[in-house]
Amino acid sequence: QNYEPRHALSAHSHPFFCSLPFITLKMSISEMEFKEFLMPPKCLRDIKPEEKSWNRLALMMERFHSHFRHSYVRIYVNADRYVEDGMTLKEYLNTARELVDYLHMHHSIEEHSFFPILAKRMPKFGKEHLEQHELMGVGLDKWMEYVASCRKDEKLYNPTEMRNKMEGFKNELFSHLDDEVLSLSGDSMKLYWTEKEIRTEFPF
Repeated sequence: QNYEPRHALSAHSHPFFCSLPFITLKMSISEMEFKEFLMPPKCLRDIKPEEKSWNRLALMMERFHSHFRHSYVRIYVNADRYVEDGMTLKEYLNTARELVDYLHMHHSIEEHSFFPILAKRMPKFGKEHLEQHELMGVGLDKWMEYVASCRKDEKLYNPTEMRNKMEGFKNELFSHLDDEVLSLSGDSMKLYWTEKEIRTEFPF
């Protein structure tokens, strides 16, 4: 039996949102083992109505990050049971490549359109979060090298090796997904921006 993820994803007209193919992912029972990874950051749980405007950017970012969390877990779990999920090995490997493509696209948009505005007042967006992108990229590249080799020769595919490669960037990925949202949380934004600026200064 399947259950819906806590945060359903929806399309949005702005290019920042349209950079991903928004779909509602369903998680299988076995993926419940990863529920600690799939939960949104604590700063976004039980937000009071009067705090939503302060958390606007964090909530927006979490829509993307929720997609990445669920995609990672689904790919990890399906390493040895992609057939049960209705996929061929080629289709399964393509989902891995697509996740990395979406991550790189997401980061590129952030670094060129989003971070420069935030970095004017928030140093983390001019240094720390950029460094997290770069560090994560090392593990992603190694994973993609393995996936590419398996796409060329499916006999090279090994579920254990697939998961090992994914574990090579797991901590960097999930830490970053939480850290970035925390930096955009209401408590953080109040230190640098007014409530009106959060509504008007960001073209998203």
